[in-house]
Amino acid sequence: MQEAHQSSFFEALQRYGRGIHLVYGEHDSYIAKVVRNEVIEKVREKDQPVMILPGQNHSHWSYDCFQQVFQCELKMLNKYFL
Repeated sequence: MQEAHQSSFFEALQRYGRGIHLVYGEHDSYIAKVVRNEVIEKVREKDQPVMILPGQNHSHWSYDCFQQVFQCELKMLNKYFL
């Protein structure tokens, strides 16, 4: 959590005014749960989507999870390009 605060991550997130699609693995071992929860709360306050991948870690997701995230990303991008 200290690193996120030191990097002004939350300030940058607050100022960011574009689309966000936040994706976390349920068992992310690199991001402390308290930080994840705070980021999730801030992203939801911006009315942006959040995906929690059940049973997954930081980024070593199963193929099926990658496909699910990829499909959601395509839907989001279609809003901007179609």
